[in-house]
Amino acid sequence: MNKNILIVSGGLLTLLITCICSANEMIDGCKRTKNCDFMVFGAGTSDPKMSFIVLEKTFKKFTDKDKNNLREILKRKIQDANSNPNKYVDIPATAPAYDMFLRNVRNMKSYSVILSEKKDKKGLYIDKEIMVNY
Repeated sequence: MNKNILIVSGGLLTLLITCICSANEMIDGCKRTKNCDFMVFGAGTSDPKMSFIVLEKTFKKFTDKDKNNLREILKRKIQDANSNPNKYVDIPATAPAYDMFLRNVRNMKSYSVILSEKKDKKGLYIDKEIMVNY
């Protein structure tokens, strides 16, 4: 669900910010517990994907409604990444490949879900990619 947040400063400046919020308790809950996250996978390739990496045992609890919500959230995140690629590129702007990463993210069209069998102090592991949309 997108939420528009209106900020007014001294009556002179009005700023409208669109928040890409999930509005899904399952997704919000697993993000809070760090059992899932959104990331751009393959930004250095010509076919990057907006990916949702999630613990497999957590994903098994997702209902069909949760999975449908996830697809919509991934589509909105792709639109945001296309418009604001610098938010999704995590290499330094001084890196030689930075402009290529921006271009790839700006043209991104695909999404996927990546299942992780385990999580440790370093985070989630990438084990298998499912639910790929081109």
